[in-house]
Amino acid sequence: MVALNFPQVNRLLPESFAIKSRAAQQKPELVLEQAGIKAWIYPSQVFADQPKGRLDIVFNSPAAQQEIKARVAFSLWRDLYNLKQSALRHEAQAAGIDVWLSDGNGLTLNLDGFTDKQPQLLEQLLTGLTPQITEERFAQAVDRYVRGLANQSRQVPFRQAFWAFNSLYRGGNYNPEQLIATANAMTPADLQQFIGATLKANQVRVFAFGNYDKQDVTNLVAKLSKALPTERQTTDYTQSPFWLPAAGQTIVLQRDIDVTDVALVDMHVHPVKGMAQRAAASVLASHFSNQAFDKLRTEEQLAYAVGGTAIDLNDYTGFGLYIQTPVKGPADMQQRFDEFKTQYWETLQQVTPEQFATLKQSLSVSLNEPPKNLFEEMQPLVSDWYRERFDFDSKAKLIAAVEQVTLQDVQAFYQQTLLNPQAARISVQMRGTSFREQPFATLPNQQVVKDIAEFQRNMPQQ
Repeated sequence: MVALNFPQVNRLLPESFAIKSRAAQQKPELVLEQAGIKAWIYPSQVFADQPKGRLDIVFNSPAAQQEIKARVAFSLWRDLYNLKQSALRHEAQAAGIDVWLSDGNGLTLNLDGFTDKQPQLLEQLLTGLTPQITEERFAQAVDRYVRGLANQSRQVPFRQAFWAFNSLYRGGNYNPEQLIATANAMTPADLQQFIGATLKANQVRVFAFGNYDKQDVTNLVAKLSKALPTERQTTDYTQSPFWLPAAGQTIVLQRDIDVTDVALVDMHVHPVKGMAQRAAASVLASHFSNQAFDKLRTEEQLAYAVGGTAIDLNDYTGFGLYIQTPVKGPADMQQRFDEFKTQYWETLQQVTPEQFATLKQSLSVSLNEPPKNLFEEMQPLVSDWYRERFDFDSKAKLIAAVEQVTLQDVQAFYQQTLLNPQAARISVQMRGTSFREQPFATLPNQQVVKDIAEFQRNMPQQ
């Protein structure tokens, strides 16, 4: 006879689809603060009939901003935890709940889906916060981490350029080779000690969005308190600091990569902070990017990937070009960028009021489009939450600013960024193997960054 093995019963399948009663709220509210844990709650306004919700549980720590060893330790901790919890996560996913742990300024545990069994799931997830670290598991985690970093130099060049760009203007980053060396020097005892110390010193924050009530949040906080050490120090909330742009400053990162092409990101920063500049950049971005694509790729065949983009640098707005090219070296491609910026100015001056109204209307429609799911509805709110913008109105301010922006505002914005020699600037240049003999671009007043961590230790911050 053949033995039959029936699948285990999924313990996390929802049994109740009840919708929680809720009071009217204009924005997320801090509803609980105790023992170093703060919790916010906000019901869905668009999907109020869905028995679903998302929890963001942040174990915030200043350690990653203070030393490279902590940065690596958080990544290894996250890797070991996710691997250990893989069976539970698969069970949860089959029951309609996604679970993941990410690292940054500490760790963030996310639960997203049906809310009925989230309390039971969370209790199990919290019991594994301190993973068992054997020599073998630790060595495997380090190997995965090191190989992941090493493989980045073989990824698509323009993605490498944006990874490097993002690592420059936000604090707490390091050169890949420094991270690899640190990981290789760590021991299981180092990581175990770090985990214990971090659980004893942190600030925990919870954002509950969707089908939750205050009692749910109270119970959740009780589970968190129980899972953390009794003797615990509450630290200040830590965010990655943003670089403060200064007139005439040009930050340049140049790197040789293990693939053939060249990639550039050339970003200028408007000298005045504020939402009006963000709105002008947002309206301009699609037109500028389409012109760059048509000219540099379609007509001149210079690129696989090319375009323009607007970047949110906290209170400031960046605007610029990116490209991946198999045709030109870094210096020659930068020269073509500079020529295109002037050519585009001629095009921008020819934009009619009717064309501008169409651009503006297209962006307004996109910004005002109803969210398709809970995540889209939550995203602008939780983004403000992470950055402690507790008015939760950044998207509303952008929509209002877009309504007010004029063609003259957009033209002035362009002049004050890409045509302004005094505008602060970040240039990232990735030189592929086919262009090793070609020079990097040299920009006026450039500060070439060799060590990202050293640059960020001394950079002025917003």
